[in-house]
Amino acid sequence: MDEIEIYLAWRNQGLSHQEALSRAERGQRPSVQTTAPTPEPEEEEEGEGFLGATGEFAEGLGLGATRAVTSLGEGTGWLLQRGDLPGISSLGRGLEDVSERAEDIAENLFTPEGKAGKAGEVIGRIGGEVGTTIGTLGLGRAVLPARALASIGRATQGSKLRSAAGVVAAESPLSFARAASWSQDRGTGFGQELALELAGSAIGGAFLGSGVRRAPKMDIDEGAFKGVNSYKPGEVRDGSTTLGRLRSSVMGFFGPDEGKTLLNPRQRFYANLFDEYTPLSRLGYRVGRRAGQDIDEQVAKMLGSQKAAELDLAQNMRPWLLRNRNNLDEISDAALIRRDWVLRQNSLGKTSRLAKNKKTGTGYDDAELQIKYDEIMANPELVRATNELRDFARKNLERRYQAGIISKEEYKYIKDSSKVIPSRGADPIEDFYVPMLSEQSIEESIAKSKGIVTKLRPQKGVDELQEGVRRSDKLESPVSAIAFQTYRTYDDVARQRLGKTLSDVMEAGDELGLLDGIARELKTASGQPMTQKTIDNALSAGRLVDSKGRKVTRDHIYSFIHEGKTKNFLIEDTDLFNVLKGQTQEAQGITMEILTKTANLKRNLITMVPDFAVLSILRDWPMFAIQRVGQRGARGAIEPVVGGATGAAYGATTADTPEERLERALQFGAAGLGIGTLARPGAEIVQGLGIAARGELSSEGDNFVRRVSAPVANVLGGLGDMLGMDKNLWNEFVKEGGVTAGVAFGSRSASDAGKIIQRLMRGTNPGIIRPAKAGNALTNTLRLIGMSAENAPRVAQYRALTRGAQNKLPGYDLANTPIWASQDVTLPFGRRGGWKGVKNFAKATPFLNAQLQGWAKLGRLFRGDPTKSKAIAVPGSLTTMGAAITAPTVALWMTNKDNPEYWDRPLWERNLFWLIPKPDGGFHRIPKPFELGYVFASLPERVLDAMAMRVSTSPDTVPESVRSLASSAAPRGMGADGQIAQTILDFGKANITGTVPIPAAAQPFLEQAVNKDLFRWKPIVPEYLQERPSERQTTRTTPVLAESIGQTIKDITGVGISPLRVESFIQSLGGTTGRRAMQLVDAVGASADGRTPLSRMDPDERFSQIIGTARFNTQQYDIGGIEYTSYNILRQAKEKADELKRMERAGASREDLDNYREDYADEIRVARYTKTLIADMNKLRQDRNRLLESETISQERLRYELDRITERGRRLGVNAFRAIDNILD
Repeated sequence: MDEIEIYLAWRNQGLSHQEALSRAERGQRPSVQTTAPTPEPEEEEEGEGFLGATGEFAEGLGLGATRAVTSLGEGTGWLLQRGDLPGISSLGRGLEDVSERAEDIAENLFTPEGKAGKAGEVIGRIGGEVGTTIGTLGLGRAVLPARALASIGRATQGSKLRSAAGVVAAESPLSFARAASWSQDRGTGFGQELALELAGSAIGGAFLGSGVRRAPKMDIDEGAFKGVNSYKPGEVRDGSTTLGRLRSSVMGFFGPDEGKTLLNPRQRFYANLFDEYTPLSRLGYRVGRRAGQDIDEQVAKMLGSQKAAELDLAQNMRPWLLRNRNNLDEISDAALIRRDWVLRQNSLGKTSRLAKNKKTGTGYDDAELQIKYDEIMANPELVRATNELRDFARKNLERRYQAGIISKEEYKYIKDSSKVIPSRGADPIEDFYVPMLSEQSIEESIAKSKGIVTKLRPQKGVDELQEGVRRSDKLESPVSAIAFQTYRTYDDVARQRLGKTLSDVMEAGDELGLLDGIARELKTASGQPMTQKTIDNALSAGRLVDSKGRKVTRDHIYSFIHEGKTKNFLIEDTDLFNVLKGQTQEAQGITMEILTKTANLKRNLITMVPDFAVLSILRDWPMFAIQRVGQRGARGAIEPVVGGATGAAYGATTADTPEERLERALQFGAAGLGIGTLARPGAEIVQGLGIAARGELSSEGDNFVRRVSAPVANVLGGLGDMLGMDKNLWNEFVKEGGVTAGVAFGSRSASDAGKIIQRLMRGTNPGIIRPAKAGNALTNTLRLIGMSAENAPRVAQYRALTRGAQNKLPGYDLANTPIWASQDVTLPFGRRGGWKGVKNFAKATPFLNAQLQGWAKLGRLFRGDPTKSKAIAVPGSLTTMGAAITAPTVALWMTNKDNPEYWDRPLWERNLFWLIPKPDGGFHRIPKPFELGYVFASLPERVLDAMAMRVSTSPDTVPESVRSLASSAAPRGMGADGQIAQTILDFGKANITGTVPIPAAAQPFLEQAVNKDLFRWKPIVPEYLQERPSERQTTRTTPVLAESIGQTIKDITGVGISPLRVESFIQSLGGTTGRRAMQLVDAVGASADGRTPLSRMDPDERFSQIIGTARFNTQQYDIGGIEYTSYNILRQAKEKADELKRMERAGASREDLDNYREDYADEIRVARYTKTLIADMNKLRQDRNRLLESETISQERLRYELDRITERGRRLGVNAFRAIDNILD
């Protein structure tokens, strides 16, 4: 039996594709039947199987449809393998393998039986083929030449039969490939599989067809005779053929739909899933590029307004709070009394807010108030403090007036109500204003902002500023009220500016006739703007209609007020209407509030650790570099080119033979290309980090640092100035709206104003931190680190765009949008999708929005410079990505390929990290960017692995030029194609797992219910442990804390709890911080000579686990120190001996050889006499790796075998050291 026959025999016995293929490759034949047994005929009973015959039919439909989809991947993979090109063939095998694995999963999930199941499978298969026709047609069109496509287009005009024939022809390349792949895989006839493929294509083609074309509606061509309704001679329009109709429907989804709606379906999907403000942006770009940029910039500033308000409070109110923290209550009461006295004295103040309440006994009559007022004015300190509080309040009023939110008359009215003038023309004897807001008025104001109102129209704030209503409610402290109004003011001013920009854009677009059917300004017949009264009359009479003659309601009118003047626009486009009239903030019930707070807590517990900040910067670095190189045009390309050329030239000088010179030139050239691309952006990020940290430290703890050590503060300040780390730039960036809600820190709203006041007072104590405040200091420090790291690339981008760089940007006009460009240089976390479900799940799921924004950003990166055509921008963007990510990846792979340790590392580690070798063995781990890292680093690495493994296993099948470059220490028989497939699957799983909308509050309980870790997608309690008593369900890595909690619960309740479940619950709810807490307990126990999972580590390794630096270094799984150290000594000695052999083969001079032997005499002697030892150690490492990769071995057995191997390794290490001593002696 050949391999195919053995494979088919195993498949017929029920083995999966992977298992059967593995046994066939080993030549392992079935011990019993080699063909499928003929089952005894059975009578079908109703109700058997899954939901009886109906259920079997449904399962058959699912399996057939799945097989139709997987056959697309298998056929494409089969085609890629036909050229037998290194790398491409492996990629094809990997794609085919992924599809086959998906099919195996479907076969385990759907098990149709009987005639009903078979019928369902056939129908599902054909239906699936129809469904994949669009995709395969696109691929078929890519394969067929243009002339053939034109012939097919002519052939498919007319009947459904001709349409079906055209689609069958267009899909033919993949149809044959899919049929060939399936017939080979399943052992069925090629003709049978091809018939199913062609049937699906034909039905899909007929479905897309529209019968005989009968006098279609003609488009009007405007030539010299514009009234002639005709096609151009010989012109074939979209929709006149099957391919044309398909193209029209596809372009309707992906392309512009000008004149009908503002967004096409693709853009609408994007807006709903990623960015609810997309309709505003598209409206602007419809009018002009600069208009679109202005809207993008104002939206970005609006999203950052809350952080700007917080910075204002920190810089202006914090010093005042520090000076007056001991008598804030007295100052607040004094301010209210002064304000109420003014209201009673002033003729404009009709009522008092502190009037005597006979029922409650609170308040003052006029005489009592006068006494209190006189006491206050006799106290200079109270007068000074309340006057400063008044100035804070007036700043908010001034901001509203300057932004045009309130008119000049309204501003004057409020100011006049603050003054007491004894007689006309006299100077005021009192001028005092602070907001007198009750708790109820604040709650009503917040609730009002959450209702359905005009989303981008700010509230005037006048009702809150004037005191015209008598109330007996308890008044809010003016300090908290001013904080509340500061947030509201910044938010309202930002919305006002966006509204004005939007109003100007709609007015210009309406005048130019660019917004027909979308929006128009309401004007009278004479062209004058309609007044509110005119609009009301037109609405009442039913005379106000849209462009299609439909009556409109008041809800469709968008009104914008600036300096007391109102402009009214009729909004006809649904998407624009939704974003303008939608809810500004969804009112949250108690359940949603709990879910949101739990998600915020988990997000903070994961991100507020120092190593997460380092990860953030390292992952953002390549993305930032890609964009900066593109922005700088030719200047940005010079550095990578020079770096690559310099590296290649230097590399060629380090080798002797032509083959080695080529290899070194390629290796060093790729490294130079990557360094040239990344170096300057990296320096900019470091500078941005310093600016952000220094600016944020200035607002968080500058007083504390200066109090502890003024000289240190002066040195740090001077160093920051010298390096261009201007803290004023950070303040400018924040005030402009550059900082939005990020992954590592939250954004606060007006409803949190009281909490902000508490935090400002609690976090700015300039004295020595007391033990009771240590927790607050630690939290503030972690928040500082997280915010600085998150915003380092953004502030670097802002600095580049606002400090003279705008004159040096050749193509990008990003200088028009510095805030939006800065937010978008990484991931704009302030953006959200428009769908209500997306918004709610993004609040309740910690990193859902981050994953969605990552997808959106990836699309924008691929698109490149929007000012250029796609034909130029996309290749340029891909080239930059290759230079920033793929080039250094290739260089690093060429460094690692001859290192056996590299091939020992698990696949997941090589996919997620760049492994930089250490001089003494092991690797530093540098995290790759998520999506970009898989596409431009991990997949190219796996293709290179495949070539190296092919050279190792079958060198004669690889061209000699490739063979010399790909020779490596790759072990023979390592499954290269399987690793490519697994990498693709891991990429898919990572993206799917990150977008599963599971609320953080529900995730721990859901995981316990299904016994699955939903992040790693592994069982919490493995199957082999489930028969044990719950309290004994542990592994070698189970934390002591989890075991103790499980035992304590059993002691109290008598019910055993699995320590594995306790560990999973803590980690699911507490994230990284929860895991570190458990590791801390283990480390303490290990230090006290207790047996914990960290007992095998030395103190330095335990410490690195706790502080997080361990994640940046490879971990040696159960390798003893003696074995590890001795192995590296022997490996380095072997490398020196191998280099000597290489020099001898290259014909080096006798003098060079003698000098080399003299320099490395010890290493050469050690290598000569320890060949057996290093071979034994390599065998030991392979045995250990096989054990660790096993999915069937129990933990007890694994622990036992690993301990045995560790002891063997220790003995080999001792023997190695003895041998080295003897050799050197």
